[in-house]
Amino acid sequence: MITAARLTLRDLSVRSFPEPFFVGAANEGKNELAKIIRQARESYFEYAATGTITATSAPNPSEITLPDDFSELLQISITNVGYEDIGFIFLRQSDPRFHQALIDGGSFGSGAGVFYYDIVGLKTLRLAPGADIALTYAIKYTQIVADMTLPTDAPTAIPADYYDYIVTWMVCEALRSVGDQRLTLYLDKLERQKNSTVASVNARQVREPMFVRGYMESEESW
Repeated sequence: MITAARLTLRDLSVRSFPEPFFVGAANEGKNELAKIIRQARESYFEYAATGTITATSAPNPSEITLPDDFSELLQISITNVGYEDIGFIFLRQSDPRFHQALIDGGSFGSGAGVFYYDIVGLKTLRLAPGADIALTYAIKYTQIVADMTLPTDAPTAIPADYYDYIVTWMVCEALRSVGDQRLTLYLDKLERQKNSTVASVNARQVREPMFVRGYMESEESW
């Protein structure tokens, strides 16, 4: 994409714009493109993962390691037959009720009960009380679209069909930075590409969720 932007700007020989400039602009364009795709289809970046909550004893919490591409938790549930009624309630671990639940300990053998949960750091879901029996879970979450770094110039989770939007965004940022009069023309092109992306995303079939254990593998097809 950097080469494509340079070709459009005729910036291949002199190179008025350094690589870090284009990397920053590409990630800005990627973020805007991801927002457009989400607005067109809210569930586009939704994924699912499964795993096991290991048993522990009070006052220890149970913890779930979230997938590497985790952005936002949408839903969590227990999948063991007969234990589906166990609930989850978000509660900050600084809340006294969270601490009291850890002290009291879990008793989920009857197939009922409630976990308090909080997200600690970037990748840890902490539960109170700790599970007194092993339980399998399923989570639905929003996938993050990670920033690109050199030499990679292809954003994960976004189809190659939409990369032209990022290239046009990079061109616009370059033209804006030097006050080039062509900026208006490329802003118009960016708006047309936005509308085309929205129409394309709406027409695409919703992707089936990928179930994995503990981590997410990269998706290789669209």
